[in-house]
Amino acid sequence: MVNKKLKLEHVAQVRALLALIWPAQAIIKNLADSGVSIGRSQVYRIKNGQHWRENSEPSPSKPGPRRVLSERQVRQFVEIAKVDNPPTQQAIARKFGVSRQLIQLEIKRNDLKRLKKPSCHQLTEATREKRRQRSWPLYLRLNNQQWQNFITVDEALFYIDENGVQTQFQYVDKFSDRSELLPFERKNFPKSVMAFVGISSRGPSKVFFVEPGAKINADYYITKVLKPFFKDVHQRLFPDENFIFHQDSAPAHAAKKTIEYLRSQNISFISPEEWLPNSPDAAPCDFFLWGFLKNQIRKMKVTSERELKNAIRLCVRKVPQNMIDNALKSWPKRLRKIYEADGGHIENRKSK
Repeated sequence: MVNKKLKLEHVAQVRALLALIWPAQAIIKNLADSGVSIGRSQVYRIKNGQHWRENSEPSPSKPGPRRVLSERQVRQFVEIAKVDNPPTQQAIARKFGVSRQLIQLEIKRNDLKRLKKPSCHQLTEATREKRRQRSWPLYLRLNNQQWQNFITVDEALFYIDENGVQTQFQYVDKFSDRSELLPFERKNFPKSVMAFVGISSRGPSKVFFVEPGAKINADYYITKVLKPFFKDVHQRLFPDENFIFHQDSAPAHAAKKTIEYLRSQNISFISPEEWLPNSPDAAPCDFFLWGFLKNQIRKMKVTSERELKNAIRLCVRKVPQNMIDNALKSWPKRLRKIYEADGGHIENRKSK
């Protein structure tokens, strides 16, 4: 910053020397011999013709943000904050001419809190209509304790926590340098396993893992997943074979070969034409199971594929049956809410 105590006569002296094409360092030395201290940046500012005032009073500073909101502004703030898509805190602060910190304080004062919206699929009008039309028939099939006859399945990716394998920091003695450190290797895609599991009023199924790099088409799905899955279901969960199978409309699930296989095995199921498209809010594995399992596994700090698979198996076996029953019991309620919302997203993630 230019020294404002520099007098106009010194500024004129600098300009005269600049006109003689003196370098900045020589100008600085010349003025220093006269007892005047000047910096290189000051010389360049004078050279570039920037405005200069001798010992002038400082320009009036801009008023800073106000420290309080008036009662009227508080009411306006609450109205703005409570809309479905409110502006950012910074935008609200600019609107009222206050600091962002004050807006954060007003949020607390008015008993508001900031929550992240749940993510969901974008619904087209056609999708909303399908959800509306299909939700009510499914509600009737699941209502009045009929959910107890269903087994619902899905697959999900679980990622390995590699924090225990490699860290970004290393402690060394004070005489060492970076050349002695072990390089940190960034991985674009963390290791993961895909697990397939089902839940029912009679308990969870066994866990079946998709082979790494496998192309999940109808043939693979039938041979490697459905056949061993139904063998387990028939042996442990529904030996009377009195159950209805539910899956979402993933390509391998809705494939013609898959549907033909289910019919050839005399398995009752919800067909792709009956299921709601883009509806994780109506699938128990999506709105309950995966979140619960991943939260439990995250606490275990697994560091290898083998540990992760064992952790998934263990956590699936330990899912409390009352939690599974509560999720399945909320299933028809969610379908009813979707119908009442004309196929739109339901407001609450968990049904009451």
